[in-house]
Amino acid sequence: MAKLRSQTRPKTIITDKLASYHRAFNKIFYSNIKERRVIHLTSRGFVSSVNTNLIERFHGTVKQRTKIMRDLKNVETARTILDGYMNHYNFFMEHDYLDTTPAIAGGIGEGVKNWGCLIESALKTPIKNPEPILEREEILIVR
Repeated sequence: MAKLRSQTRPKTIITDKLASYHRAFNKIFYSNIKERRVIHLTSRGFVSSVNTNLIERFHGTVKQRTKIMRDLKNVETARTILDGYMNHYNFFMEHDYLDTTPAIAGGIGEGVKNWGCLIESALKTPIKNPEPILEREEILIVR
């Protein structure tokens, strides 16, 4: 799904040491052509520069927020709630590690002070990567 959304080939992918990630990486990104190769790095723990610490911390934050939402009736409701939370997390929460919001650190959040500004900005921005429509059977949740 990430490959579809980005419409580009990443230079590097970092995962933890789960063996199925290596198989999936090879299935999707392996290439004999040197210019098209993607580097697959596996996390080596907290002290290594190759780690998944930031994304694991983010997953903990999302889990903490959504654990109290026990009554989500369907996939569409869950997606709406999580999309809203993702925007809140990226545009309005300052992070200690970044000393700013992720959106500003990524060069897209300048001037977005509230939800009204975010919506206005979204309406002015052409859609480049439309979200693929997924069938219910294609949704996979891994714990």
